[in-house]
Amino acid sequence: MEVRWVQSRRYPAVYTYVDGEHVTEEQMEEYRGRTLLVSDAIDEGRLTLQIHNATTSDNGQYQCLFEKDGVYREASLDLKIVGLGSSPLITVKEQKDGEIELICSSEGWFPEPHVQWKDMEGKIIPSFSEVLTKGSHGLFHVETSLLVTNSSIVNITCSIRNPLLDEEKVATFSLSEPMMSFSWKIVLIWVLLLAATVGLVKRKSCKKANVTLDPNTAHPGLTLSEGYKHVNHEHSYSHISDGDSTACSKDQARRGSYDGNGAEKWRLGTRQYRSQVLPRAI
Repeated sequence: MEVRWVQSRRYPAVYTYVDGEHVTEEQMEEYRGRTLLVSDAIDEGRLTLQIHNATTSDNGQYQCLFEKDGVYREASLDLKIVGLGSSPLITVKEQKDGEIELICSSEGWFPEPHVQWKDMEGKIIPSFSEVLTKGSHGLFHVETSLLVTNSSIVNITCSIRNPLLDEEKVATFSLSEPMMSFSWKIVLIWVLLLAATVGLVKRKSCKKANVTLDPNTAHPGLTLSEGYKHVNHEHSYSHISDGDSTACSKDQARRGSYDGNGAEKWRLGTRQYRSQVLPRAI
């Protein structure tokens, strides 16, 4: 009696049983050490093949080929490998422009899972993006994102379902009002920073005026620097030629005198008072 298990009619076989012995020479390399044929019910016509440490590559169709005394029989079955992944994890990736971006991720799924975002009433919310990647063991890692702009949405659920098992794993995220208003605070801060930057740039762009003072029109009580760029007020008196007209402050001319010849001497001030300085007779 010979019994051979093959996968999708490929050879070598997954398992070969001949006259009560396991023939390892006819076995596929990837199945060695992982298979066992249970023959305790062989008298009843039942042989059971066990595959341990199943992987996603074991998924597929298998054929059992039976032959005894020239009689052949064949049976087929579909082996479905399933992986129920980890519980979803929801994180906030970034907050900008009044939007909140949520990321839902999970790993260890097979076959490809179905992913959905739902609100607190169970209504499906379209996702912003969804990425499925296959790992080294053939299991899927899923990552989906959602942009929340509606402040009326409070609770959001990320649901990941295995289509073969019809089982799902769920994670719920609560959007509190402070979190929603936080995005607006960020916008306000950016606006204030922008305004401050513009003001600083304008201040730096202001240039000093290149001013040259005219010594001919300068107040006699003021002293001009060399180059006529600066002016100082000093307690000194400028010489006034005989016959010149000038302005003086009546209020501040506290000390005045006559020289006996009708000429006046005044300390110069700021309020205009016209005075004629007459030549003195010697």
